Amino acid sequence: MLCKQGADGYALSRIMRRWLIAIGVGVVVVGAIFAVAIANLGRFVTAHREWLATQVEDEIGRPVTFGDLGPSLRGGPGVRITDLHVPEDPSYGSGDLLHAREVRVTVRLWPALRGRFEIGRILLGGPVLTVIRDQRGFNLDTLGRKPRREHEHREGHEPRPEFPLLVGLLEVRDGVVRYVDRRVEPAREVALEGVDVAASDVTIDRPIALVATAALAGTKRSQLQLTGSVGPLSNPPDLGPMPVDLRLEVPTLDGTALPAVTAALDLPLPADVSLDGPLAIEASAQGTLDQLSLEGRIDATRAAVRWGRDFAKLGDLPCEADVGGARNDGETVIRRAKVRLGDAQIDATGTMRPHEPVDVRIDSNRAALGDLAAAFPALAGAEVGGSVEAHLTVRGKLWGVPATDPPPAISGTVALDGVRARRPHDTLGVSDLTTTIAVGDGVARMPATRFRLGDAPVEASGAFVLADRLLTVDHAAGELFGGSAEGSARIDLRHGKHRAFTLDATARRVALQPLLAAFGARVAPHVEGLLDASASLTGGGRPAIRRSLAGTVRAEVHDGVVHGVNLVDQVVGGITGVERIATLAPESLRAKHPELFGAADTRFEELRATARIADGQARTDDLVMRSPSYTVTGSGTAGLDGSLDLTAKFVAGSALTADIVGSIKDARWAANDQQLLEVPFRLTGRLPDVRVRPDPAFVARVVGSALVDRANRALGGQKGGKDAKKDFVDEAVRGLQKLLGR
Repeated sequence: MLCKQGADGYALSRIMRRWLIAIGVGVVVVGAIFAVAIANLGRFVTAHREWLATQVEDEIGRPVTFGDLGPSLRGGPGVRITDLHVPEDPSYGSGDLLHAREVRVTVRLWPALRGRFEIGRILLGGPVLTVIRDQRGFNLDTLGRKPRREHEHREGHEPRPEFPLLVGLLEVRDGVVRYVDRRVEPAREVALEGVDVAASDVTIDRPIALVATAALAGTKRSQLQLTGSVGPLSNPPDLGPMPVDLRLEVPTLDGTALPAVTAALDLPLPADVSLDGPLAIEASAQGTLDQLSLEGRIDATRAAVRWGRDFAKLGDLPCEADVGGARNDGETVIRRAKVRLGDAQIDATGTMRPHEPVDVRIDSNRAALGDLAAAFPALAGAEVGGSVEAHLTVRGKLWGVPATDPPPAISGTVALDGVRARRPHDTLGVSDLTTTIAVGDGVARMPATRFRLGDAPVEASGAFVLADRLLTVDHAAGELFGGSAEGSARIDLRHGKHRAFTLDATARRVALQPLLAAFGARVAPHVEGLLDASASLTGGGRPAIRRSLAGTVRAEVHDGVVHGVNLVDQVVGGITGVERIATLAPESLRAKHPELFGAADTRFEELRATARIADGQARTDDLVMRSPSYTVTGSGTAGLDGSLDLTAKFVAGSALTADIVGSIKDARWAANDQQLLEVPFRLTGRLPDVRVRPDPAFVARVVGSALVDRANRALGGQKGGKDAKKDFVDEAVRGLQKLLGR
């Protein structure tokens, strides 16, 4: 047994020694192979250093310099080149077109043993490529073979054939690509950093698969990934017809960088478009470099998007855009676009070229106005509802210069359904508006449409023009609070909230109280009547409209009532309070005219005035109020805040004058030259809390005349009458002074 075990151990040890010897021989052989390959490669590099530089220079038409050039074993046998420089064309400036920290070229082992070198892998470490574009084109266009090759071809030399070159793997690590656009002043610059590229099976006669990643310089979130294939190339190589099939994904891009990127791609955004926040982008390109089919999608849901002063998408309102088009011979054409904002979807089909007139058809779904209103600053905080649907054709420049380029021509229809809108703190709002607006020839026309303004039903039609941020209402007319109104207006939208306007309007038989209530006027509960008016006004936007309002208003109110104020009683009855002098409105007169002296309100047949509005006040010099029993004329101011300060005259009619004089003889001292009772007075305050005070000088004259007359009649001819008369007058004057507040 023991002998057998010893024999087995001896046999096993002999087998192990054989394997070790075989492995050792293999190592020696492989080492010899590497040594031969490296030796051959070293001799080749040493012998052909200048030849290699010359070949590259001939191919690109530019001298090439580099530092060390020698064999390398890292990643396999190959060549390592350090500090590679390809200078810029002098017409584009100084510096380098391309600079690489190192270039490693790994060759295939077995061909290298026979002295023939096939590339297995090329690695560019830390390359910096500068691409410049100006009115002449790209600086890369200056690369190419030296002219001498064309000269040799003309002399009968056969051009060197282009044999397929196979590279197993091409890699770029930690690269930088700078793009400088000198077509504008100052020049635009976009840079990609951290560029990593891996391209496999690199050859000119088959598609080359590639994967590339990079980050947009100067942004916090901008990782880009490009995948797909390019090639094959023609022989000799020509990039124009080279097939491409590429997909770009940018999960997160800082929105502030998008305008520069799109401008670099010759797809500039309008100058007044700004973005802030994260964007997600997907894009694809298929075809050839001369004729590319392009698809793209951008998601700006989490970003803030602003277009001038009129559009501002904030927060998480869904906002996406899909576009499709083509790039033919260096020109980009967008054929379709789909934009989603909230639940609104807008489809555009046609032709859209940067800086060129567009010709597109725009169709939207029926979208809720509530979501859309959140993106328009003019509607901030407003209660908006209903839906809108548009079908339009747009022809002309969308990105023109307002001072020189006309606005695009828009035609089609915009349908509104159940629209309602009301600003915060406003009692006036629009509701139940359903209509179809026809757009054409630069004019939007609304047919006669019934809706509600505040709580009142109205009907209106109109024509509207918007050009150069000026909204012109050529003509609007309709039913308004039981009457009718028509007018024209012009609103300047160029200055944000400070929007100036001009208005020319007329109104006929419009119910005054609901009109004032609709505009939130404080006096609305205290005034009734039917209004005929014409107005020519200018002003600014909220909240300074009261201060900026200016112009002229001519108004007539028929069958009116002023609630809470009895003007006749306060004017006529105000001449009293002096002992021994009766009021001009005794009980007998009140009983005869209860509609004048016993009512809580003032009723009139007509009130008319012309008012000049400025500095928050309306000033009139021709106020006239008529009733069957009296007339009031006056002048003064009415503040837009409801305050009143009027100086007026109350003139009783002949019948009322006769009744007053018949009731109290002293009233004859208040008669004018026409023998009609006339009382000047002043009205101040805010309705209904107004104060009516007869003119003090007038009261003094009337009372004084009455006192003298009474004194003469009561004391004349009596002994000692002079002193008694004096005492009577003095006592009455003291009462008069008390009445006048002295």
